[in-house]
Amino acid sequence: MKHVLSRSIPSLIRVRAGKDVLPRVRDTGITPRTIRLVAGSATGPRWCAFAGVDDAVAHGALSGSDDRKIILTGASAGAWRMAALSSYDPPGALRAFREAYIHMHFHANESPYDRRETLYRAVRSFLSLESARLLPSHPQYELCFHAAQLGSFLGNPNVALSFTGFAAAMAANFISPRFQGLFWRGVAFETLESRHSPVRRLANWTSVPLTEKNIIHVLVASGAVPLKVAGVRNIPSAPRGVYCDGGLADYIWNREPFLQPDETALLLHHGGPLYPTWLDKKAGRLKSRLRNLSRLITVSPGPELIASLPEGRLPDRQDWIRFAKAPGERIRRWKACIQRSSILQDLFYELMDTPLETLVERLTGMERD
Repeated sequence: MKHVLSRSIPSLIRVRAGKDVLPRVRDTGITPRTIRLVAGSATGPRWCAFAGVDDAVAHGALSGSDDRKIILTGASAGAWRMAALSSYDPPGALRAFREAYIHMHFHANESPYDRRETLYRAVRSFLSLESARLLPSHPQYELCFHAAQLGSFLGNPNVALSFTGFAAAMAANFISPRFQGLFWRGVAFETLESRHSPVRRLANWTSVPLTEKNIIHVLVASGAVPLKVAGVRNIPSAPRGVYCDGGLADYIWNREPFLQPDETALLLHHGGPLYPTWLDKKAGRLKSRLRNLSRLITVSPGPELIASLPEGRLPDRQDWIRFAKAPGERIRRWKACIQRSSILQDLFYELMDTPLETLVERLTGMERD
């Protein structure tokens, strides 16, 4: 007997699919054995609102995949989540990640280098030495974490020069994304070794091996917000330079995976436009900048769930500033979001191998929610 899903599901969890996989998702739902790549976007604390989906993955929701390894990829907070999911104990590492992330507190009078040390402490608290050794040779996952290698002007420790450089980068990007290469290079730190890997290198991107000696530095660099947190200089095995926020090079979806007809990519994010880079939020003509979405499925919290969160909104980085003098209140709100999102774990399982029919929407990449 065919399982019948509730028509109210889209109000709590939204599923969208690119044109090539939309018919199949309508007929069979999200099929774990077809998932080749799982992406975590550079969402900042917005992940709190869809943490339940991460829980489902941590508890084996995608374990129905065949012998092919799944690629876990992400930038900034997305890279941290994917690192936790690929640890020895994914549920435990995910809990440790959440505790470390939401308890990070930044003082107004501390230096960017002090804030970088806060990130190092957070990463080390959820990524054990055993997991760091496992990640580069994981039996189930291949990993690909993104960071941005800054040009000498932007990587200058002089804040005024760096600020001027980022202002110039924003102005140039408004004209065309081709100018990004003048300011930084996207770097993929990865364990992928197969020449048949579905990860396709983009222009102005380079690949560096992800190892147990550099993974902590990579994760810290990927989460280091420019002008706020100092970048990481000279990451082991990588070209010399300063590395920072992966969202500069890969914000929501900035990938061109080459997938087989039976393979799909899955993006777990907060919803809204699929900006390729952070600067694309401030640029026009988004449609011309979007990457290939044809084989992509996105899963995000629905409007009813978001409305039920504190203040009826997603957490964001500005909360660190809004609640600078009341970090306990910020922590309480973020934990409330995580708790509310727990309903998504069961709902995500319901989407597995079940016809979604009209419950899945066509993905355009320009959705506003």
